Amino acid sequence: MDYKKIGGFVAILIGLILLGYGIYGSYRMYEARQDIDSKTKYIPGESVGGFIQKEFHKEVDKYKVPVALCYIGGIVFLLGGLIFIRRSSKKR
Repeated sequence: MDYKKIGGFVAILIGLILLGYGIYGSYRMYEARQDIDSKTKYIPGESVGGFIQKEFHKEVDKYKVPVALCYIGGIVFLLGGLIFIRRSSKKR
């Protein structure tokens, strides 16, 4: 087995791990928003409850960029690994 195939498999593995982290992060963000919504509905006063809910949602939204980067990085590594494997098998 040549080095390009091994590098391709490693890149695919890294891509799958990054996609897994992205999916997990998205799920955790969704879960956190649901918890925020369920807990803040008992706060009296629309302005106070809405303010608190918005502030907590802002904290959760700070993780949108890292999760998106996990998705993008995972896809790039998967495609790169597939290209490495394809090109190494065509030369023989």
